[in-house]
Amino acid sequence: MMRRYGQNPGAWRAWLILIGYALIVGLTQCRPTVAGGGLDMVLAGARQRGTVRVAVDFGVLPFTGLRAGMPYGYDIELAQAIAGQLGLTAEFVASGPDSIYDDLAARRADMALSALPYAPELSWRTRYSQPYLDLGLTLLVRRGATWRGFASSDPQRVGVVLGSDGDTYLRRPSLVAPALVRRTYDDAAAASAALADGLLDAVLVDRISAVAAVARDPRLDIGASVTEDLVAVAFAPDATQLAAEVDRALGQLRRAGAFATLEARWFRDE
Repeated sequence: MMRRYGQNPGAWRAWLILIGYALIVGLTQCRPTVAGGGLDMVLAGARQRGTVRVAVDFGVLPFTGLRAGMPYGYDIELAQAIAGQLGLTAEFVASGPDSIYDDLAARRADMALSALPYAPELSWRTRYSQPYLDLGLTLLVRRGATWRGFASSDPQRVGVVLGSDGDTYLRRPSLVAPALVRRTYDDAAAASAALADGLLDAVLVDRISAVAAVARDPRLDIGASVTEDLVAVAFAPDATQLAAEVDRALGQLRRAGAFATLEARWFRDE
């Protein structure tokens, strides 16, 4: 008896074997790079295009900005360096503070940088890289001097910019500082100048102001960190492999001294 095509059991078995082999090959080529993780379509798409799309809120200086239509800033250079570590090119996608996470969820961007706050409690909405920068309050001291601490019984003359986060911190009722002498200034430059001249024991400013002050006056040095204000790269929650690759890239860049170079270039007086 003759059989029509498709009625031969041996032919069906052969086709099933071929299909199974093709699936195995495909899964092997697209296997996860993170143990226990599934296929990351965000990273797969970036590799297929050769670009990683970075959502940016242009206008968060000195991190992101536009000059003659060209992106510039700390986070712009960091995104380009990360992309280079991944063997990709950074493609910037204009976004805003109210839409940047929506752009990730809608696949209009693969990751986002704009001095974004590290908020692991929002992991249901966003995946974060390891924090790459702490913008919290920092003590600025004279080089070689010893800061005795807020709790010291010795008078501690601390300068702050009037109305700044540092000013608010020193006004906290819970702060244990029995001999604190708070002195206010119009700006960080004036406070750091008073410190350099020996009129203060420390100045409490944000990280950017501290780095700028040290670059401006070699008599000053960055002391202890007082508060945390961490920033990180953001991703869609399912971009597991891309997030892992970016963490690896951040580690390599830190070991290479890239962050010190970025701070020296972008955290300075204009």
